[in-house]
Amino acid sequence: MPTMYVVSGCNGSGKSTFMRSVGEFESMPTVDPDAMFVRLRSWRLVLAHLDDLIERRNDFVVETTLSGRRMMQRMRAVRASGFYIVMIFIGTSSPALNVGRIDTRTRLGGHAISVDDILRRWHSSLKNLREAACIAHKIIVLDNSSTVKRFSFVAEIVDGLVSRNDSVPMWVLSTLDEINSCR
Repeated sequence: MPTMYVVSGCNGSGKSTFMRSVGEFESMPTVDPDAMFVRLRSWRLVLAHLDDLIERRNDFVVETTLSGRRMMQRMRAVRASGFYIVMIFIGTSSPALNVGRIDTRTRLGGHAISVDDILRRWHSSLKNLREAACIAHKIIVLDNSSTVKRFSFVAEIVDGLVSRNDSVPMWVLSTLDEINSCR
């Protein structure tokens, strides 16, 4: 069964850093819609590339803020077509942390994201995590708030059932409480 890996979280949460740290992802086709849009200047072409990977039925990884409806719809379609979906959701303790990271990235020559977009995406990605728990076969939730202990394991959600770490950060506690078995 082909697998779609979804690395998700608000801008500044550490998605790209995490993806570079997973050797397995280096050999897979990768879709970073934001970066592709900058290069292609067309959402239609970005989605066509994603559709092509789905049609080929190979494993691939996609990076997303999980803040809009488009990725949720795509995940439903991918699951219905027989893919196994594994999501890694990376969060932080506050959107202010993400804003600071984006500011640093921009000063170092990376692309900027508006503060309003970061604030909106931080909240909407958590909201969409609830829905994603009913779509993805498996979700691993990581906390990337600390600069000392990066990507700390928080919880695993398998087929809508949550298994938590003993200490769950406040930023994700209510979201995990609201996720019930989806199947």
